[in-house]
Parts: sequence; C-alpha cells; structure tokens
Amino acid sequence: ELMNRAGGEFMTLGFLAAIIFAANNVGTFKWCVDSFHTNMHMHMPKTDGDWLHLAEFVHFQLFLAMLLYFILMARVVKGSVERIKFWEECSQGHTTKGQLSHPMGWDLSVYRCWREYFITKMVSWQTKRPTVFKELLKRLDIDDEAPDVSPQFKAVLQKEFSFSAYLALCVASGVTDSIQIHPLTWFMVLVVFGFFAIMNWFVMIPLGSWTPGFIVCVIGCLIAMWGIVLRKRHHVERVIRSDETAQGHIIAQRTASVGSANPDMEEHLRFHQRHNTEIIMLRGLQVVLFLLCYEFARVVLDVHDWKMNPGMHMLYCGFFVVFFFV
Repeated sequence: ELMNRAGGEFMTLGFLAAIIFAANNVGTFKWCVDSFHTNMHMHMPKTDGDWLHLAEFVHFQLFLAMLLYFILMARVVKGSVERIKFWEECSQGHTTKGQLSHPMGWDLSVYRCWREYFITKMVSWQTKRPTVFKELLKRLDIDDEAPDVSPQFKAVLQKEFSFSAYLALCVASGVTDSIQIHPLTWFMVLVVFGFFAIMNWFVMIPLGSWTPGFIVCVIGCLIAMWGIVLRKRHHVERVIRSDETAQGHIIAQRTASVGSANPDMEEHLRFHQRHNTEIIMLRGLQVVLFLLCYEFARVVLDVHDWKMNPGMHMLYCGFFVVFFFV
C-alpha cells in the first residue's frame, strides 16, 4: 500500500514536471513576465528564465517534501508491524506466564492492563449505552434479564474477545489513512498555504519568517501529545488498580439497574463518543507532518538564505532533524 501510494504521488510530481516543461515551451513564462510585475507587496521574477527557475525550484521542494514524508511513513509502517506482531504474541497461550517482553519496552503487563481497561469500559455500557449493550448481549446469546448479566458479559469477553486483533485493526486503519492521505487533509494543507500566500501578499511576511513560529508550534504539538498520552495512561492504571471490592459493588449496582437503564442517555454522549475524534486528530497530525517536511525541504534548498545566515539555517535544520527522529 505504501509503495503504491508513493508511486502515485511521484507520478503526480512527474506530471507536474511535464506541465512546467510544456509551459516553458509554449511561452507561458513569457506571458507571466508581461503580466506580473514587482510591486510594493511582492517581488516577481524579471525574465522567463527566472520564472522557469522558480517553478522548478518549488517543484523540487515538493519532491523532497514528499520523499521525506514517505520515508517517515515507512518507519511508521515498520514500527506498526512490530507492534502488531507483539500484540499477536501476547494473545497466544504461551504468554500467560507474563515473561514476554519487547526490546522497545513493551511488555505483557501493559497489554493486559489495556485489555482489562477496554473490557471494563465495555461493561460500563450497560448503563451508559444500554441500546448498544443489549445488542451485544443479543449477539453473544446472553439473556439481558439475567441477574448476573455483567459478570456473564465480562466472562465472554475475557474468553472470546481478541484484543490484539482489535488493536491491529485500529493501528492498520490509522496507518492506511496516513498513507492514502484523505482529501480533507490535502484541503487543509492548501488552506494553510493559502494563508501563507495572503500574508506574504498583503502583510509582506515571507514564508521563511514563519519558520521560528512553526518550530514552536511543532514543539507545542509534541508536548501536547506527550501530555495526553501520559494522562490517559495514568487514567487506565488508576481504573485497573482500583479496589476490586469497589469494582464488585459497581458491577452489582449496574446489574440491579439493568432494567432501569435509560436509552435517552445515549443522546447525551460526549463529542468523542459520537464522532471518530481519533481520525480527526490523526489527519491534523498529517497536515503538521507534511508542513514539517515541506519547511525542512525549503530550508535545506534555500541557497540564498544559507549564504546570508548559515548559522540560523543550521540551527533550523538541527531542530527539524530532532523532530523527525522523535
């Protein structure tokens, strides 16, 4: 999938090169010289050769940006495959002793913690999402009028549910979306570039001036991601380590209230429960990643700025390399 998509993107860049070649031969760049002139808002190329150089320069920037993007996606695919294999090993019978571990720090105890948390949240659907819960009971051939419906439901999940397959499906779906690059992602990239163009034309702020702010935004995104993951991890551990007596009391309350569960509660679900917010965040990160790749390509290929301020450009490149490794 990754190679097919990369081939398609590079074919598109080849088509763009053909358009530039044709435009140069039919005199389009000469027309640009006659139609667009330097003014107080923007400096324009003075000759058709300058226009051709500008078009080829931007074309190569896009090529390098896409190359970096798909190299990073290749690393993501490799890491995802390793995780999926590890989760599959966790689901096998020979891992019950709890000795399985992975060089990257994953271990069986973390997998079991996630699995237990997931099942606990599904049991809570009895009161929070009664319609969905009853549908699950019907599919699992469990009597929804039974007094011990929650323990039965949990026991079936513990025995039959393949949590590793669920994790693999979620990861594969997210990675595939990052490879395919949804049209909404491309639209947001165009919106961002349009904003930069407007700021350059009317406010006279060139794209290079946004580099420090962009680096700060990327650092903010990384810190926010780290904080969200850490907060969620602590929440999962807190739920799993809660007193079993309290858990049993909660389950008993849910069992007693199964007949009084109000289906209208599902109308008051949170936004992330009614919509796939994970894919929204993922596509937002795709936009940031592509802009990161493009800005790095622009900084690396900007010969003029390298001559004028090599120290600052070296610092920028150092930040970008650190971001790519992170």
